Amino acid sequence: MEKNTTRLLSLINQLLDFRQTESKIFSLKFINTDINELIEEIYTRFMPLAKQKDLQFCITRPKTKIYADVDKEAMIKVISNLFSNAIKYAQKSIWIELSNSEEYFKICIKNDGDLIPIELKDKIFEPFFYQVNENKNKIKSSTGIGLALVKSLVELHKGKVFLDVTEKDMNTFIVLLPQKQENTLGSNNMNINNTAFKLQQTFSNNTNQESKCCYSILIVEDDEDLLQFISKRLEYQYTIYKTTNGTEAIKVLQKKLINLVISDIMMPEMDGFELCCKIKKDTEFSHIPVILLTAKTNVQSKITGLECGADAYIEKPFSIEHLQAQIHNIFDNRKKMREVFANSPFTHTDNIALTKSDEQFLNKLTDVIYKNISNPDFNVDQLAEGLFMSRSSLLRKIKGVTESTPNDFIRLIRLKRAAEILKEGEYKVNEVCYLVGFSSTSYFSKVFQKQFGVLPKDFVKKNKTLY
Repeated sequence: MEKNTTRLLSLINQLLDFRQTESKIFSLKFINTDINELIEEIYTRFMPLAKQKDLQFCITRPKTKIYADVDKEAMIKVISNLFSNAIKYAQKSIWIELSNSEEYFKICIKNDGDLIPIELKDKIFEPFFYQVNENKNKIKSSTGIGLALVKSLVELHKGKVFLDVTEKDMNTFIVLLPQKQENTLGSNNMNINNTAFKLQQTFSNNTNQESKCCYSILIVEDDEDLLQFISKRLEYQYTIYKTTNGTEAIKVLQKKLINLVISDIMMPEMDGFELCCKIKKDTEFSHIPVILLTAKTNVQSKITGLECGADAYIEKPFSIEHLQAQIHNIFDNRKKMREVFANSPFTHTDNIALTKSDEQFLNKLTDVIYKNISNPDFNVDQLAEGLFMSRSSLLRKIKGVTESTPNDFIRLIRLKRAAEILKEGEYKVNEVCYLVGFSSTSYFSKVFQKQFGVLPKDFVKKNKTLY
């Protein structure tokens, strides 16, 4: 399926290009280009395919650089089609030769496949109709337009492409192109491209540093191409971690602070459903939202995903913009919930618990803090010990659920408890300060105002008025 889809996409792209050239709407942008380097790049790209077919793939280039005014993308199409054609029909060997004269440069592509009859030297550049049978030298109809596209693009360059019938032992295609064109855009394409690339990279790096938020995403996908595709599209916004199965994903979760997991469903070792269930049932990870990607579109699969606790379920093929929107919504909604919890003195932890495991964890967490709330020396190590967790695990969990550090969370719970006591009106502000573990009334008043937007004494007056 993949090979057929790739082939179909290639044909569609060639058809579109060919249609544009035939309709005279294919616009070329001539830039002075290093032809040696361009040929070398394409040659290197086709080398693995030639090796795979056990072909001798040789190239000869002049020592002196050849610069010519060409449309680089069009030239890549021309050379790639000719290289692909040579590899397809060669039996043992392919020779590429680049040379130049005062006005033209020449690319010669030879292959030792079955010889194309002389009477077909022009027919092979016609679209759709003719192709040489590689075994019997008979003509058969074809859907290929590669050579027709090559001819159109070369002619747009005011050049020529032809089969050299003087070569009796090999199929030899010659491309002759002028070195100078009218209305060129630059003096050296490779230099221009390199400069543009460096500027773009500098801009991207700066943008990356400025716009990338603090969230980290773990992508779990066994298809390497899709894994790289998703990563590339998200890495400018988030810190990305990648793995190819659920087992490895759990190991990453144990070591890194992950804010969201995007997982395929059908994977080896541990599939997406099992991974999602493990994440949502494990207290250490249950706060992490999970987006499931799958080609399974039946209702039962969706139900299974939701039963596992998945936060979103996206069917393949999917729009990357849809995925980005889902990620943004999940992060944005959780951020709003945390802000309400942090800024509202009487909002309880239940409001930020999205799973039963999170609710149980937060209840235990606040219980341990309440038991030690009057102790100003109560710290993170004692909190971790009270919860039977390692300090690092506690840090990841509290950061994941509340977006705050353990110390900040302890202080927030102290302040919330202070607000409850102040509301009851039985104690003075300085007494409440010591009851909730602050050793300085001035510091207590300062952080209380910063957290809730009002000084403790004004908070008391406000609540006396209301009640």
